[in-house]
Amino acid sequence: VCFDHVVTTLFHTCYHKAWYVKAGSVSAISILVSKMPALWVQQRAGLFLSALLYVLKDMLPAVSLSTVEEASNTIKAIVNSLGELHTKEANMVVRDECLQQERDREERMREREK
Repeated sequence: VCFDHVVTTLFHTCYHKAWYVKAGSVSAISILVSKMPALWVQQRAGLFLSALLYVLKDMLPAVSLSTVEEASNTIKAIVNSLGELHTKEANMVVRDECLQQERDREERMREREK
């Protein structure tokens, strides 16, 4: 619950006018993305991506190139995390289908033996 409040606050501060507030928010989001469990990040990916994309759109690289780079790298990390989730789910579906096919085949073999 505490981290959800932090995430909400960081989301809102990414829309702040001052560049240094946005820079702090991007750094904090980057730390959360790198330190928190992947599932936690994936559940909040929409908020993070929305806020970070706004920072990229709104900030001029001349003002803070490091913030723009950090936001870009954090977006990549979140998208990669989502890709890993999709890959794991796809692998689980394929594995379950293979197991079910094997069970069906064994059942047909037993029925033939009767």
